Amino acid sequence: MRKGKVRYRRMKNMMKHTLLVMIICITTLPSWAQQAQSVFGEILVQLQPEINASEWLHDAQYTLGIDAHLQYKSQVSKHMRIHLLTFDETRIEKNALIREVQHLPGVSIAQANHSIAERIIPDDPFFSQQWHHQQADDHDIDSELAWDITTGGTTASGTDIVVCVVEIGGAKWNTADIAANHWVNAA
Repeated sequence: MRKGKVRYRRMKNMMKHTLLVMIICITTLPSWAQQAQSVFGEILVQLQPEINASEWLHDAQYTLGIDAHLQYKSQVSKHMRIHLLTFDETRIEKNALIREVQHLPGVSIAQANHSIAERIIPDDPFFSQQWHHQQADDHDIDSELAWDITTGGTTASGTDIVVCVVEIGGAKWNTADIAANHWVNAA
């Protein structure tokens, strides 16, 4: 009888330790994964329409001080007023800088610059046989141009990207490429 109690206690302790290790792994993995996705020493800033980027940067450098060592790198999107900035991440933590920048006058959005995998042409062995994607006579849907923007998946912040297809004639939802990936908006 005594061996059974000892074995039960050992098993219970082992389960507690296993559970503790699993909890630690689960809680620390998301923060590590998010940090691994962002580009070291870079942030993106969207400025409000009336703001001049060079004047804003001058004021931001003065407000944030020398620790940030904020530098202008490039304009990512003229239409959306998004600018890529570099900073010394050894002097100031990225999330702290983002919080500070978000509170500066003229800023609409500030976030880390994330690297993403390029997803342009699929590895489908039958791609060349699917004329509706890409055709020399241009009687196609030019889907490869859309793939330059997105092919679905998840964003840097972890939300799902939904690619919309309006199909008037219907589609074969049971084909291998679509069956596991299609979604119907029931609303």
